[in-house]
Order: sequence, then structure tokens, then C-alpha cells
Amino acid sequence: MKEQIIEFPILPKDMFDGPLDPNEGFCISYQYDVDTYGYGPYGFRTKKASRLLKEMFPSIVYWDVSRMKLVGAEVPLGAGIYFFKNQKYIHEVEAALRDYEKAHKLWGLRSRYKKIEEIGSAPVKPSLLNVSNRQILSADVINELLQEKCKFFILYSLIPYAGQSLALFDKALSVRFRMLAARESVPYQVMNSADELKPW
Repeated sequence: MKEQIIEFPILPKDMFDGPLDPNEGFCISYQYDVDTYGYGPYGFRTKKASRLLKEMFPSIVYWDVSRMKLVGAEVPLGAGIYFFKNQKYIHEVEAALRDYEKAHKLWGLRSRYKKIEEIGSAPVKPSLLNVSNRQILSADVINELLQEKCKFFILYSLIPYAGQSLALFDKALSVRFRMLAARESVPYQVMNSADELKPW
């Protein structure tokens, strides 16, 4: 079974509702069962791939859109945004989400018994609540995360090329991926565009 890691430039534009600020972003895809012509499925589904993800991301939380909360994750599996736990942003956003939930409930109760003009406008949502809409990511929210130097990544699917892939925004993670790939004896190659990947 031949496996390989492929690095290529940042995300397709149709994933966002606007342009991203210039950054050091890049994507990683994992290919396995690769034949002699370079064809094979994509995804972090092998034992080696799972070990790599656990070592790369030992402490992460996932933004669960349906539950509107951050949830602990052992490895990134579902599509969405993941954050490194040990950073200031996570503590701040958790507090902001708690405050918003309380304020929104109170506003809802007041609006039942009083006229809207007497209770004021609805509380302002934390920006993370506006990060996605029908699988389209908000460029404004992503740009805000980048400007705040937040440590995060995105797991997404790029069909028919690359399949399940990671979008990363810290070039230091490329070096770490290469080091771990060498340890697992997984070839690591860099491509100039996702168009160079074989469809599957």
C-alpha cells in the first residue's frame, strides 16, 4: 500500500463568500492505495494517517455549527473549523458565547412581554456564529481569525481532486508535517496547484 502526503496552494475560492487576506496558507491532502500511475483515493483513513494527525494536532476543539459550541476532538474527522486549545482566543470566544447565550435568552424573554422598542435591539452575535452558511465560509470571519493570529485549520473536501484535505495557515506546520511524514516513511511532495492532483 503506497501512501503519500501532497501539499498545494491555499483553498479554492468558491469555499468563501469573499477574498481572503494575503497569508501563508497552504493545503495538505493524504493519498493512499496509490497505483503506478499516481491514482488512488484521498483522505486520512489509514493507520499512518491517523498517527500523523494525532501527533500534528494533539489538543484541538471543533466548532460544531449545529450545536453552536466548541467541542473537544481527538483527531479532525468531520468538515469544518478546528482550533488549537491552548490559546487566548479559545478562552475569549467561550466566554463570549456564554455571555451571548445568556443575553439572548434574556432578550427573548423580555421581547415576549414588552414591546420591541422598549427592550432594544438583539444582542450582537460573536463572529464565530457567522462563520458558515450552507457550507460557504465567511471570508470576514476567517480574515478576522488570521488578523488575530488565531491558531486554526479547516478540514474540507475538494471533489474530484484531493478529496478530504486540510487548509493550514502557519508555514511552520508544513515543516512539522514533513518531519512526521519522514518518521512514518510517507513521501511528501509539493505541487503548484490542486489542478496537478489526480482526480478520484
